[in-house]
Amino acid sequence: MFERLQFRSIADQQRCLKDESAFLTDYLQSHDQSAEKATVEYLQQMARVRMDLDMAATLIMEKLRNPGA
Repeated sequence: MFERLQFRSIADQQRCLKDESAFLTDYLQSHDQSAEKATVEYLQQMARVRMDLDMAATLIMEKLRNPGA
């Protein structure tokens, strides 16, 4: 999953953000509040959500450091 954060261009980053936005939307709509079993698929989804949150935090920090960019 780490490779997903290595972008060759701004277009690659935009494409990744769009894909991850769709994933998060689908994930939130498909999972209810009940406890999940610790399956490999569930743990992979949790890792992906964590990766997306890290990416969002990085983008927010970049915006705060460079408000004119």
